[in-house]
Amino acid sequence: IAAVRDHAILQSRTMAVWVRPSGYGFEARDAGAWTPLSQAPFATSDWRRGTVVQMGAVRQMRIAFDSTGLPSSAASIGIKRGDATVTVDLAATGDVRVAR
Repeated sequence: IAAVRDHAILQSRTMAVWVRPSGYGFEARDAGAWTPLSQAPFATSDWRRGTVVQMGAVRQMRIAFDSTGLPSSAASIGIKRGDATVTVDLAATGDVRVAR
């Protein structure tokens, strides 16, 4: 998430990360439409089997970063696999924190 934020700043264009129960991916805004990114490290990835993602009542979350690195919204994403749980928190300032 921090890498796509930094990339939005460096390329001076809107970029986003999306998260679903099945996986996550990255997009860039081009000519008014979202275009999937496919080159590493921004390739779409499926969660490993047994991973449960907690992101509230939504089925998909898209967080877009503008050219200054500010996100479209703050977010908190819980990721659980087995006994391990990680929470990724994105502040309204663009700061990304991972808590275990």
